[in-house]
Amino acid sequence: MKKLISGVLMILMSTSCIFFIWDTEPSGKTAYWYIKNSTDIPLSVSWVKDTSEYLSVGDSLCIQGGGMYQPLHPPQFKHSMRFYNIYVYDEDGNELCRWVEGEIQEGQRNIYEEEYWTHYRDSLDYIWVFDIKEEDFAY
Repeated sequence: MKKLISGVLMILMSTSCIFFIWDTEPSGKTAYWYIKNSTDIPLSVSWVKDTSEYLSVGDSLCIQGGGMYQPLHPPQFKHSMRFYNIYVYDEDGNELCRWVEGEIQEGQRNIYEEEYWTHYRDSLDYIWVFDIKEEDFAY
């Protein structure tokens, strides 16, 4: 009976997600960049102009993740960014706003400036979050 119970437990453990948790544990050396939808409008984003591939933001969307850093040297905002052009669309594919590096309009919140990002440091990783607001749609 003990062998049967042990066998069932082994099968259950091998098919559960518990092993995948170990693979996805943050390393403490990684930075993540999120776009957060702070509007009531369903949004999608693209990194390349005129592409038919948009990623739905939902509540938030990781636009950059990874990058290993030395534990004693946290990633710096500007030096660790690896995205250049961000285009935001509504659910019908209409462009609502864009951020193109070097072409930020006067009065537009500059997605490339650290002051517009919220920085979090959980016990393991570095996280930056940019809230898309309806005021961004004026540009």
